Amino acid sequence: MRFRDKIRGGVSLIKSGVARRRFPLSVLFHNTIKCNLKCSYCSAWKRTVPEMTTEQIKSMLDQLAEMGTRKFSYAGGESLLRDDAGEIISYAGQKGMFTTLTTNSLLVPERIDQLRDLDLWIVSLDGPNSKHERTKHVPVEDVLAMIDLLVSRNRKVWTNTTLTAGPRADIDFVISQAREHGFRANFQLMRTYPLALNIDESLLCSREEIIEAFSYLIWLKIKGAPIINSFSYLNRVKEHPFGMFDKCLAGKNYCLIDANGDVYPCDDFQDRLNVENGLEVGFKRAFELMPEFDCQGCTFPCYIENNFLFALNPETVWNAIKEVW
Repeated sequence: MRFRDKIRGGVSLIKSGVARRRFPLSVLFHNTIKCNLKCSYCSAWKRTVPEMTTEQIKSMLDQLAEMGTRKFSYAGGESLLRDDAGEIISYAGQKGMFTTLTTNSLLVPERIDQLRDLDLWIVSLDGPNSKHERTKHVPVEDVLAMIDLLVSRNRKVWTNTTLTAGPRADIDFVISQAREHGFRANFQLMRTYPLALNIDESLLCSREEIIEAFSYLIWLKIKGAPIINSFSYLNRVKEHPFGMFDKCLAGKNYCLIDANGDVYPCDDFQDRLNVENGLEVGFKRAFELMPEFDCQGCTFPCYIENNFLFALNPETVWNAIKEVW
């Protein structure tokens, strides 16, 4: 991402926070619902949703750029299953967007050269082998090898760890590996949501485990551990382990676009909120016509961090500057 685009992104952030202008500064795009894994806490791959073509996605990006989008997060399903991932990411970058891609890493060797323009790789890593194989059904050594490949090519890598029952050992493992392999770590809770069907609920953390785990993460971050999450987010989850309703900016300054072009406030409302489709009415109009929704709060970092960031919370803004710039 070019320096001038970072400056423009900062100006857009100020507009969203100070002027309270409604526009999708950040967009999460589910490019596909297909996946080459069947994780124990996810059933999104069971959905049946048509996917946009490359040209339709490029048109979407043209419209988002005109609306002021500065961050484009490319996710799935498994993001790397689409052959056009590199083409789409490069096009988003040309539009001045900071680009991220979330992956289970299995297809990194096939796609790494196509994605040289990607700003940030986010790799799923749930803990030591005993945990990662239980949740992802893939040996953790394979994931660490893919991270090493990315780091050896000077790619910026974060990991995303979904904390499940017995989280302390998982945190220790991920932090030790982050220091050894040269990545930074993001942590979130396994959660239940409408599309999480037939998941293994024995993996859910107890209230006590959540409070202990996030207290520990705060202590580790104070001590300089390579943790991406802001103190504001970590404290919020520690104080409200099962979420709380707060002033949410989903549908105001960020949104989710499904693989078929449906525009949602976030993925909690996929398939259960009557929304407009950007291919049918245009993405600007689909965003503007997003209906009111009843949210009970969540603990999901990409949403809570966005709420803090776009409200210009000083600690979260400074944390984002340090981590991204």
